[in-house]
Formats: sequence, structure tokens, C-alpha cells
Amino acid sequence: MCCFAGDTQIKLANGETKAIKDIRVGDQIKGAKKLNHVKKIHTPFLHFRKKYSINDGEYFTTAEHPFQTTEGWKAIKPKKKWWDPETWSNWFHNHQDLDNIGQLKVGDKIITELGQIEIKKIKSSWNPLNWFEKVYNLTLDNDNTYYANNYLVHNKGGGGGGGIISRVFSFIGDIVEGVVKIFTSPFGLDLTVPEVSASQTEQIQGVLLNKDSGITNIPIVYGTRMVGGARVFVSTDGASNEYLYVAYVLSEGQVEGYTQLLIDDIVVTPSSFAHGVETGVTTSPYSDESRLKVQFFDGRDDQVASSLLTGGAPGWTSNHRLRGIAYLACRFRWKKIEDQADADNNPYGGGIPNVKVTLQGRKIFDLTGAYTAQNVGSFTGQTGTSSGLLNRRTETATRVHSVSSQSSSNTIQDAGVTFTLNQEAQVKIIQEMSTQISGTPNGLVDNSINFTVENTGTGQTVFSDSDSKVIGKFSNSQPTGTANYKANLSINQTIILPAGNYRFSDVNTVTHSGTVTRNTQYYLSVQIEDAPVQEDHTTLYANETTTHSNNPVNVLMDYMRNPRYGKGLSNDAFHWNSWRKMAKLCDQVVSYTSSTTGKAFTCDAVVETSTSIMNNCKILLVGFRGIMPFTQGVFRLKIENAGDDDNIESIPSDPPVSFSANEDNIVGGLQLIGDNKETKVNRARVTYVDPSADYQPNEVIYPDDGSTDDTTFLNEDNGQRLEATLSLPTVASREQALQYAEVFVKRSRNAKQIQFATTIAGSNVAVGDLCRVTSPNIGLDGQFRITDIRLNAEGDIQVTGFEHQPTIYTINAKSADITRPTLNLPDPLTVPAPTGVTVTSGSTNQASSGYVAESRMNVTWTAAADPFFKEYIVQYKLAADSTYVTAGLTNDTQFFIAPVSSGEQYDVRVASRNELNKRSNFANATRHTVS
Repeated sequence: MCCFAGDTQIKLANGETKAIKDIRVGDQIKGAKKLNHVKKIHTPFLHFRKKYSINDGEYFTTAEHPFQTTEGWKAIKPKKKWWDPETWSNWFHNHQDLDNIGQLKVGDKIITELGQIEIKKIKSSWNPLNWFEKVYNLTLDNDNTYYANNYLVHNKGGGGGGGIISRVFSFIGDIVEGVVKIFTSPFGLDLTVPEVSASQTEQIQGVLLNKDSGITNIPIVYGTRMVGGARVFVSTDGASNEYLYVAYVLSEGQVEGYTQLLIDDIVVTPSSFAHGVETGVTTSPYSDESRLKVQFFDGRDDQVASSLLTGGAPGWTSNHRLRGIAYLACRFRWKKIEDQADADNNPYGGGIPNVKVTLQGRKIFDLTGAYTAQNVGSFTGQTGTSSGLLNRRTETATRVHSVSSQSSSNTIQDAGVTFTLNQEAQVKIIQEMSTQISGTPNGLVDNSINFTVENTGTGQTVFSDSDSKVIGKFSNSQPTGTANYKANLSINQTIILPAGNYRFSDVNTVTHSGTVTRNTQYYLSVQIEDAPVQEDHTTLYANETTTHSNNPVNVLMDYMRNPRYGKGLSNDAFHWNSWRKMAKLCDQVVSYTSSTTGKAFTCDAVVETSTSIMNNCKILLVGFRGIMPFTQGVFRLKIENAGDDDNIESIPSDPPVSFSANEDNIVGGLQLIGDNKETKVNRARVTYVDPSADYQPNEVIYPDDGSTDDTTFLNEDNGQRLEATLSLPTVASREQALQYAEVFVKRSRNAKQIQFATTIAGSNVAVGDLCRVTSPNIGLDGQFRITDIRLNAEGDIQVTGFEHQPTIYTINAKSADITRPTLNLPDPLTVPAPTGVTVTSGSTNQASSGYVAESRMNVTWTAAADPFFKEYIVQYKLAADSTYVTAGLTNDTQFFIAPVSSGEQYDVRVASRNELNKRSNFANATRHTVS
């Protein structure tokens, strides 16, 4: 059985490593494409076998263990030889695909977790004292692969399920659950599954509900959202049960604060939303007789226990601080109902009150203000033009050379571009030469271009490249149908240089013979990229300065860095400049309608911690058309747009590309796949979060029925409606949702896909980049956005992409939202009080009937404007007394109170009551003296 030494480091699913001797059954191991669970651990003795090292590393592997290389699986001793004991295990395994693997040798490139490593040296070691040394292998449950000392290996002989991985190994683009290599937006990169599940739409509504649980998952709120609470504590005061104490957990902290409170869907205004402040409310009837007190907590890590709960709730102590959690403490007062007035003034129904708050979510690090432009370097001499600051500087030199002599050899040379780098940076060099022959050719045309980059401080050449091409030798012959022949040469290299002084030199030759006019044009571009390879960010996550932000890039960055509920990634996991640039792109102000503007992308999200980190990242990315490739050991960020990463509204006709693929570097042809009904739609319904409707889900549709686009698309699809329904639970803007729907529909209708292999180095190419593909054979010259990059067994880069049409991403001002009519429906829970209560007094005249005249009060008022009116309640008392007495009920606006004592002062009040037995406030007339 092929094995590893006990100290060999194995990559776990959580990104950590563990010595193979310490691995236990059930551990999760990172594989090439899947997570693998350890089912069994094998520990044979080393016996007669040697241990081998690679590139002077530790002696850690036996000879027969397969390593994944750019050419497939290989082992140091892959053959079956009965006379060689080190190969005996090759006879005993159940993986047929490993029977004919190649020999691992110097020069091979082994696949690692982050790319590949070339083998410079292989050494062996054997010591008879190690005869009984234990060595190890693992039985796994999925794809039988794992990373040992950072090399991708097979558990040959270890058994398990899943079989061998395919000959073409995907080293970029695979999503590995738990340890994510790349996230790609379903919107941007996979039109075959455009729809987001209906559960996400339900989730928009679900966050508004109240729950009873002490073990519920606590959501994370970013931006601004309305949320319900999880009741984690409920208690009464234990004696009279007059007070009910409830703690509602709302979200992970620290949040910015609160702007609205609803009790049983009624807006209640607290006197203060400030953190930790006990406060009453100003909204009747909750304000009457201290029926409600609240205390808001923003979830800071040093918050103390609620004084409202510790002051009266049994079971809540000073240790119950809920640090890091935003929550609301409430004290509800239940007053004993002794008469109808008490019943009328009771704001609570049955059960524990439901609470909702409008919450300004997490305070997070803001990338847009974190950096200043980097002064990468300067050009100290040049013969071309320059523009911009030196954090984005381009120098060009152009030469045009014509030759008409019979025979000539010409040299175009430019040694004038010198530059200084202040720090490590990317330098891009584009060099092109084109010779065109007009007429009937006779003779030879031979072109060559060469360049070198020299460090002037050391005198050493740090990089060089060349290209040459012969159009051909001609003898007064001309193919039918053409009069022009071209020789095109191109070098496009991006190199990484440390700080220093440099000179770019090139020598380019064109050799012509014959009598026909030739025209040679030469182009040179040297570009210092707009950022170093990696901008360092040294501030630890816990020490960041934070602010409230709904920028989706800031949100995603916070989620991936947070160690409590997110991935907990360290600073060196990110390409900070690309994230900062995309954050600024999101904040760019664009036209929403003809009269309104807003940010290009925002994120107002409730992130459910019960959902996997990978799925939450996908949801966040979808909302701003984000693409997050993992290249060169870091996460980069892109936004699918027209092609200008500095201006979301720009529609460049020829956006910059990462590389150009043509007949010179495409291997084995290309495959072009047209769009079909599986990917094409002519209408999109997008559900989003509507702040104007209490953050309930709402829907937009593109295109509108009968619109020009709708008619055009339907005609193109033979009248068949092809509709997609999408949900954007992180988008709280109607205009952003409409823009999303429009781009989605138009993109689906230009969904040509391309696939080809190329010899171009892929180290600086990532998923989401644009590339240009030209093929004269099929008349193709277009741009494609890369959706997948793979390394095939021949060592070529396998590229897949979809057609890029810049105009699809045009941001047009949307039509204004419909003006919703203001519904002034009467609220049966709000009872208007009567007004203008007036009291007069006098004596009744009853002498004719034998009775003595008595004093009475005549009470009149102005009727309340209430369509649900039922009756008025009239009460009175002596001015010196404290308790009112109900004199009676009436439907009229006049009422007599008798008998009363002449000369005494009385207080009178009147309230109205509606058909739901809800009572208004009392209107008062005080200190009337009876005459």
C-alpha cells in the first residue's frame, strides 16, 4: 500500500493542516473537487521501502504514491515489477485508471492547492532501523484525493468511493464546500439555472415574524431592514403578574441603531432609541399609566445587562448581557380590568405582543475610504505619449516604415522607455508589428520582434521575449480572390517586478525582397498597472474603524472576514485593490428615473446564519452581479459590467481584455455554441424588498406588456413567452431590480458560448476577465467573458466563456414608479375624541308637580368624526375628588347631570366609543361652579 510518513501535513476542510498520524476517522479532508470524510486509516510498516523527498523537502512519500500533475497522475515508480518490492502495491489496488499512469520525474509540474510546482529534484532515503516505522494512508468516501504537504495526491490502495478524478483537472473554477476556491454569480456565469428559489422570497417575509426560541439562529442585518424578534426570555414579576418582561433578540451586533418600533403592527414611538436607555413611549394608549417601557441594545461587545430586566424580571441577572447581540428589552404592564373604561383602554390583545423594528444594521469596515492612490512608480524617459497619474500610466511608441526597394533589411529600435518602480508592481508590455503586401508578391517577407527589460541598477536582464513570422516566399503568384497579405506579430506579457530602476529595450527587424510595395507598422505599449500585485492591509478585523454601510462589497468583505458568523479569513486572503475598486463602483451615483438618482448597487440584507457560508456568499454576490475568483492565492472581486471598472455607466466599444486568443495560440480549434430556449428569456419577474411597503416583497417586470422591447422579443421567439422568475433578497431598490431584470433578459438573448484551448499562460487570467477571440475561418472577432479556466492533460489552458455585449449593461433612467393613491381609510383602532365640551347649570322647574326644584349641569360638545361611532361616555366628579363617576351613555351631543350641589365646583369629561368598544381619550371641562 502506498503511504506517507507520519508527520506529513494533510489539508483539512476548514483550511487547517494536521499530521496524517493525528488524523481520525470522521475528519473532513479537503479533496480536489469535494470534501472527503475519513472512513478508515491504514498504518502498515515501511519495511523494505524507501522514502522520497521532492525539491529537498522532507522524506515523506513512498515510491508508488500517485501525484496529480499537469499531464495526469504520476508516481515515482508506477510500474508493476515483481523483482522490485517498492512496486508490489501497484498489483493491489481497485482503481483501474491508475494502472497506466506515468513516471514522476524532474521537470514535471505537480498540482498544488494554489497552482503548480515544478520538480527540480527527487531524492530517496532508506534506513534499516526504520523497518518497523509506521506509514499512513486514508480510505475516503468521495473522490479519493487529498493534499499531502500541499501536493494533490490519490489514496491509491486506500480504497473508498468516487473513483479517479477526470484526466482534465480543474485547478480554477471548482467550488469546494467549506474551503471555497471560487464563487461565481448565478446571474453572471450560469444562465442554465437563472432562477432563485421561492424560499428566498418567503425569507423576505419570514424575517418579519416573531419566534419563541432560546436556540434559534441569529440573523445578520446589513444596510436597513425591518425584522421581527426571537423571544429568548419571557417572565412576569411573580407577585401580581402585573408586568410581563420579554427580551427580543434581533440580530448580530454591533448595529448602527433603530428608527421604528411596531407593537402588534401598530407604530409606537419611544422617547429614545439610544443604546441602553430605559424609556417610555409617547403613543397612546401605550403611554397611559406606563403601560410600556423599552430598552434598545445595539449589540456592542461591552454592553451591560438590561436595567429594565434586572430591575424586575425574575431570572435575569447582571450576567445576562447578550454581548455582541442586538436586542430589545420590553416591560408590558397589564392593568386589572375593573370596569368598561379599563377594558377600553387596554392596548394589548391575547398572548405575548409581537414586535418589529426597523433596524440600521451592522457597522462594518468601509473599503471606499480606506486607501489613497498608490504612487507605484514613474517614467523617467520615453519617446511616446503619457497620460494620467502614475498609478495608471501608459507609454506608447509608434513607428511606421515603408519599403519599396527590391531588397532591404530594416531595423526599428526603441530604447527610450525607462521607468522607476517604488514598490512591487505589475508591468504590462504589448508589442505588435504588422506588415501588409499589396499587389502580386514576389520574394520574401520576414518579420521579428524582440524585447528585454533590464534592471539598470544591477545591469541584469530580468525579462525578455520574442516572436517572428515569415509571410512566405513568392514567385509572381497570387491566390485567386485576394490582393493583400498580412504578417501580424504580437507579444502581450504582464510581468511582476520588484522596486527598482528599469529600461525597456527592443530590436525589431523586417526583411523584404521583391518589387512590390510593403508597409510595416510597429506599435509598443508599456503600462504600469494601477496597483501593486497586492495592497497590504495590516489592520486586524477586530481593530477596524467601522461605520454603517449598505455597500454590497463592504458587506461581502465583512461576512468573509468575521470570525463569529462568517468565514474568518485573514487579511492576506484578499486582493484589496480589486475589492476597493468594486466598492467604489457600487457607490457611483447613477440615474434612477428622469428626476431621481441613487447608487449603482446597494445591499440591504438579512443574512441567515443557518444557511451555509457558500450559499450566503452566492446570495450576496447575485445582488450586485459580483464574481469572486480565487487566483494567485487571494480572492479577487469583479462586477459584471460593460467593461470599464472605473465607471459603471461607461459603455466602451472596445473594452480592455486580459488576453487575445487567435490562430497562433489556439490549440485544436474552438467550439462556438449558440443560444437556445434553455437559456433565453423574453421576460423577467424580479422580486425585491420594498421599503415603502414595510420591507415586504414586491415585484418588477421587464419588459412591460406591449412595449417595444416586449414586441420585438416575442416576434423573435415566434410569439412564445419565455419567462424567468428571480428573487433578490438583498436588493431594496425598485430601480436596481428593474436594471437587473433588463440586463438579465438582454444577456440571455446574447448567450453564445465559446470553448477553446490555448497556449497562453494563465497565471494572470481569472474567471470574470474579458478576452478577445479571433478566428478568420469562421469570421469571428469578438469579446467573451471567461466563466471557467482549466488545465488539460497536455498543459494547455482550457477556456470557456460567454459572449460580451457592452451595450447590454447600459444604465437607462427608468420610468417613475406609479403614484399609489393615498388611502384615507378610517382606523377602527384609533378613536377620535369629541371636542368643545361646555358645561352650564341651572334649576329644573318641577313646582307644578309638587317637587322641589334641583340643580343640574347641561353638558354639550362637538361630535367626533368617526364612521365607527357607537356612543359617548359622560363622567363627572367634584373638583376636589380624584375618582370620576359615569353619569351615563348617549348618542346625542348633549347630556344633563343631576342632581348636583349648588355652589360646588365640578369636573366633567366626555369620550366616544366605537363599535369595536375602543374608547377615545377624554375631552375635559374643569372646575365648573354650579349656579
